[in-house]
Amino acid sequence: MGPKRIQWSEPPIWVCCGFSEGDGSVAWYKDDAYLTRTSSSHEWWSTTYDAGAVAPVSGIYRCPGCGKEIAHNQDEKLPPQNHHQHSDDRGKVRWRLLVRSNTKGE
Repeated sequence: MGPKRIQWSEPPIWVCCGFSEGDGSVAWYKDDAYLTRTSSSHEWWSTTYDAGAVAPVSGIYRCPGCGKEIAHNQDEKLPPQNHHQHSDDRGKVRWRLLVRSNTKGE
């Protein structure tokens, strides 16, 4: 599965951020009618951002080292290195976009 964009509408959908219900999945969703798969090659899909970098878009970001996920707003700094800790073998805290939010209602 590739990146998907959330399209918020009524009734709201629920996206769970965090570790899975036992299967290793990330960013669960209940109804895929509100998500759109994208073939966009925009750099925000392939860039891994350092802790404290400014988020280019709103959405769900994932730490590739440990799998922790966060919801974050565009133009705000992503959580810093001390946001959470993991062992040295997992590397530094960094963030990668999983799901882009449709904050403009497009």
